[in-house]
Amino acid sequence: MAESLKFIGEDHFRRFATDLSEGPGRAGSEGLFDVLKEKRDRTFELAARQLVGRAVWGQMKQNAASAALGEGAIRQVSRHVRTLLNDFPDLEMHMVGHSAGSIWLGHFLEDLRQRKLGDKKKPPVKTVTLWAPACTIAFAGRYYGHNTEKHVIADGGLHVDLLNDELERADFVGKEQLYGKSILYLVSRALEDDHKTPLLGLEWALKDKFKEAFEKDIFAGVTRKSAEDWVAQLKRINASFSVLEHRETTNGLAEIPVRHGSFDNDTTINTEMLRRILGAEPKVIIKDLATHSF
Repeated sequence: MAESLKFIGEDHFRRFATDLSEGPGRAGSEGLFDVLKEKRDRTFELAARQLVGRAVWGQMKQNAASAALGEGAIRQVSRHVRTLLNDFPDLEMHMVGHSAGSIWLGHFLEDLRQRKLGDKKKPPVKTVTLWAPACTIAFAGRYYGHNTEKHVIADGGLHVDLLNDELERADFVGKEQLYGKSILYLVSRALEDDHKTPLLGLEWALKDKFKEAFEKDIFAGVTRKSAEDWVAQLKRINASFSVLEHRETTNGLAEIPVRHGSFDNDTTINTEMLRRILGAEPKVIIKDLATHSF
């Protein structure tokens, strides 16, 4: 997604970023520098919203939804899953999705429900792990919450790993840092239908944070009902959340910065995922994710 947005006003924002890099010395104030960075980000959000960015994001979401129609990829995979479950009754499914992958997985889970694969005694999907999910909380309620209540996902099977807000604001979009926050902030503020839409992967959407988020105008008031519905649903589905707070982690060979794109290279995050899947300590230690990407 970040690469798709890269060309939006690139020359203009490169010049703007260069000016800002000299900002503290020229302005003599870190506070002014922060204000200028914020203005740059708002300009980028406006450009992304009015030009191709919002259309690209909308098309990505539409592609995921279309895959669950007719002979789309989701329909074909879920058909084979149903066959496997019939042939191997003890089969367990474990799903992992990063960022926009949460949208594809949500439609897949819904297709499993529509195929009447929900089973209260033995839900077919034992765990779902989402890394910095880019889906809205309204989407999460409809596709993750509902499908846990309908026993497609096991109770307590949904787990979300996400960055804290400080790390989200320290992240950037594009190699030249054209946008000075994470891609989730850009999606929330520029690419979704409602400006400042709550996303499942943002710390401000957590049940103990969301009220303050609306008070501080971090999320749009028009989305408050969906946030309240999701928080109420969380009490019924026993989902778990882990908030990353350290600026660095390891890929097994070296320390790497914790960013939106670092989850699949993070040995700690991946080891914790295996623990949830196995229900025990993994017998094989993950040693190297430096060159691996899902």
